[in-house]
Amino acid sequence: CQKGYPHNTVSPCIRNTTYVPISLQGTRIPRSFLRHLFASANDPVYEKNETNGRPFDNLLQLRTAKVWNFLQIPLAWDLAGYAVLPYEQLYQPNGTEWFVRQLAEVLGTTTEKCPPLPQFEKRPYKISQEFRFWISRHASWSVERLLGYSADDMETP
Repeated sequence: CQKGYPHNTVSPCIRNTTYVPISLQGTRIPRSFLRHLFASANDPVYEKNETNGRPFDNLLQLRTAKVWNFLQIPLAWDLAGYAVLPYEQLYQPNGTEWFVRQLAEVLGTTTEKCPPLPQFEKRPYKISQEFRFWISRHASWSVERLLGYSADDMETP
């Protein structure tokens, strides 16, 4: 199967040589070039739910499986510890500085040896109320809470 995945975890296992990304449809790019697209865009992989071998119903189910798998790594690798940090925390005031200080403390060093990057700003996502509602209904909040997220986060634009 493509990329070495077992046959029951991804679909399709046959290369799709006719696939052209929407952004490239109608262009004069030769088909022979399309096979060199980054990330095998002409060779899509659809992951399946390992519990039942069927495709996930939606992307949030796949996210839940990926997050749960990620959170099992400390057990599988016998790690002494780990931390989960919501990405949004980094762009809060002094977020990167706080993170680097915490990391330096855990590693037993100082921020002088690894100074934080300047604080960055990120524009908020523009998510429609309808999409927020869909996410709220389909997210696995018990798993999202393990990452520091809650359904309340979806209420504010």
